[in-house]
Amino acid sequence: KRILTLPEVRDDASRLEIAWQLCLARKPSEEERRELTGLWQANRDWYADHPLEAKKLIGEFAAEGSTTDQNAAWIATARILINLDEFITRE
Repeated sequence: KRILTLPEVRDDASRLEIAWQLCLARKPSEEERRELTGLWQANRDWYADHPLEAKKLIGEFAAEGSTTDQNAAWIATARILINLDEFITRE
């Protein structure tokens, strides 16, 4: 929800980079950026095709001004980021 409601950020590429930096305290490499973008897009496509699953995932945490599939894709992507070993161990 935080990523979707940042007033100064208007595009998903910037949101992905900010989410990465918030979780891992560094900028993503080009390969990491490509992987994360592909992952986010796959999540968005899947939730666009499965609106009931998207609504179930979002629950009461929907960010206003974003579509259901966008909200669900961001939740799914954020969950993956916070489950990365680098996020958990901070070595």
